[in-house]
Amino acid sequence: MILEKDKVYKVKHNRLMFEDDFPRDYIIFSPKKDVLIPDDFFTSVKFPYRNDRSFTTNFTVCLDNTILYKGSSTSVGTDCAFLPLKLEDHDDIRKAVKLIGNGCLYNRKLNKLIFNA
Repeated sequence: MILEKDKVYKVKHNRLMFEDDFPRDYIIFSPKKDVLIPDDFFTSVKFPYRNDRSFTTNFTVCLDNTILYKGSSTSVGTDCAFLPLKLEDHDDIRKAVKLIGNGCLYNRKLNKLIFNA
């Protein structure tokens, strides 16, 4: 599986240690570069390259609704599941795009961030 550069993804974390501390159980992010995730990543009991799950993002909407966008990163674990974006998620994406600035736009049809060259 490849997480495509500048596309927007929503990932649910199935096992949260402090789930009562967060208003949601998912994050929304856009990778800065293509991220290769091995085909057996989500089905393997142990994934030996723990740090390979971490990658930089254009933005990350965190579990506590905070939006990180400068030097942000996130990771995907074996307990995660990808979800389709819902209408209310587009509000978070709009807020993130506004923070990024510099002519960044979100193309909803392509589900991708577009940057002015």
